Amino acid sequence: MFPMIGRLATRVGGSLLAGNTAHNLYQQHQVLSGNADAPEGSRLQAVSASSQFPEGTVGYGAHLPIRAIHGVFGSLGEAQIGSLFSGPHAQNLMSQPINSPANLELGRTEHGYWDNVYQNPPQRWDDPIGGYMGSSFSPETRAFIQSTSASLRSYANILNGRGGGSE
Repeated sequence: MFPMIGRLATRVGGSLLAGNTAHNLYQQHQVLSGNADAPEGSRLQAVSASSQFPEGTVGYGAHLPIRAIHGVFGSLGEAQIGSLFSGPHAQNLMSQPINSPANLELGRTEHGYWDNVYQNPPQRWDDPIGGYMGSSFSPETRAFIQSTSASLRSYANILNGRGGGSE
């Protein structure tokens, strides 16, 4: 009987996740197309704050992973991360070349942010979730993900007939 409950929970959970993901992607579309504003401090604000950087920059590489995390998790555990990405330090780092030390520095900055969230009492009940998950990725892993994402985005643009450049 328990395996049947497990399968049912997986189906229901998967359906809920798919519904939430569709909603989250819709939110991204609304914000990125200028039809809505991202809430201050939200992960959606991080999506918006990383969206305008051209190919070859740290921001171009950071944008896709931020969108993917928001797409799956939405606001769960976001812990005001939008404030980090929209702030001047992150904006400066994201404007620099992906193959520069700024890539690793953005990874260090974000890792430090999440480690602080995890180590300190939360403001919201779900902040420790984001802190735990966010601090689980080292700065080096983050830099690798950003570099890989930049390459994947450029390749996808070429396949889609855009010849590179931002989305």
